[in-house]
Amino acid sequence: MLTEEGIVLEAGAGSAYVQTVRTDACAACSGKEACQALGGGNRENKVRVLNPIGAEVGDRVVLALSGDSFIKTSFLLYMVPVLGLIGGGIIGHQLAPVLSMRSEPAAIIFSFSCLVLTFPVIRIIAKKLEKKKAYIPKIISILSHKQEDLVVAGPGVGSLGGVEKV
Repeated sequence: MLTEEGIVLEAGAGSAYVQTVRTDACAACSGKEACQALGGGNRENKVRVLNPIGAEVGDRVVLALSGDSFIKTSFLLYMVPVLGLIGGGIIGHQLAPVLSMRSEPAAIIFSFSCLVLTFPVIRIIAKKLEKKKAYIPKIISILSHKQEDLVVAGPGVGSLGGVEKV
């Protein structure tokens, strides 16, 4: 099970939006450039999650996603385009004589055409998976509740050496 920490931004009936911060593990990820290219360059992410334990706004929580769900979605996002690219090349190579083309240009044209066609397919499959709870992260524990009392440091406040309870 994959886990991540975050802070609840919004909480509703059975679901919530949680702000997570990219960890140092993201630095080792081979897909980090793709995340940044798709608008994920900042370290903060807003994620919709299931909230079965009733976390409230401001709570620091632990999110979890099953390893199987992560592997399946990773396969969908990474391998389906690669398979489309390779499959298109094979189809283009086989159809080249029928289309009176040289095999290399036909393979290139079909490869990129099939690659582009995989993106709407991925989108359709992702919409279906989005409805299944197994593919949505869920809050599994609350690390700390919203802190009402903040401790603020200031010069010469009281006898506590510059610390005041607000």
